[in-house]
Amino acid sequence: MSEKPGTRALQNWLLAAIGEIPGVISVDSGIYVYRHIDNDPNKPLSVHSYGRALDAGVREDLPGYPNGKWPTSKIESPELDALIERLIERHEQLGIDYMIYAGRQWRPGSGWRAYRGTSPHNDHIHLEQTPAAARTLTAADITAILGDSTTTGSDTDPMAYLIYFINRTYEQYGRDPRKDPEGVDYWIQRAADEHQNQVWTPKLVSASPSLQLMTELLDS
Repeated sequence: MSEKPGTRALQNWLLAAIGEIPGVISVDSGIYVYRHIDNDPNKPLSVHSYGRALDAGVREDLPGYPNGKWPTSKIESPELDALIERLIERHEQLGIDYMIYAGRQWRPGSGWRAYRGTSPHNDHIHLEQTPAAARTLTAADITAILGDSTTTGSDTDPMAYLIYFINRTYEQYGRDPRKDPEGVDYWIQRAADEHQNQVWTPKLVSASPSLQLMTELLDS
């Protein structure tokens, strides 16, 4: 086995985004490694063994530490916290189904809970993807979902996300929004609802009000 392309694409985006945060240095702590959870042979294989778990390392950018200082507790960074929450907000689109960071673990439907594994994960964000996302997600998909990794606080480009959403709808349901009886505006609103961003949503709803414009965008 080896690392999955979707997991590598998300790792690359995340490392670039972390690297833009003041006071924080990103480190690629790896994706694929064949081992059991907690290196205990009596426990199941880690998702790293299947190539769909990533470790995005974080270090404190401090004087005297050219490669960053290894954190012994959670790095206090509002920007880093916001980035993690941004990943969680988009977890369905990104296929994220588990995360560990700084003594806490997150799962869809459960939210954040205490993590009591052998490592508190202060020095890296551990993130796992579904098999489908790990296999198929591309760098272009991730940029459409999350925006430019070099501008971590910016909104996703509405039209890029809309095109991603429409294409994904066609792949998942076999329905072409350009020809769907519901109408293209219905699918635009569905994309807006999924994004759940009150500032961004009006931009999306007004981004492509006509079927002709949508057809031109998807055919370009």
